[in-house]
Amino acid sequence: MTTDTGTKQPPTPDGVPLLGNGLAFSRDPFGAVVKWARKGNVVHLNFPGRWHC
Repeated sequence: MTTDTGTKQPPTPDGVPLLGNGLAFSRDPFGAVVKWARKGNVVHLNFPGRWHC
């Protein structure tokens, strides 16, 4: 995936609409982080109202 500037974005783990990755993190914080780490060293996370890389 590329943005308008042509830079690559890190992979984004699956999330749910509006809650993003917050639901998985609230259910099992350690398990969610381990699962996201398998996507790569840097991932793009979506939490309610915020985006984190």
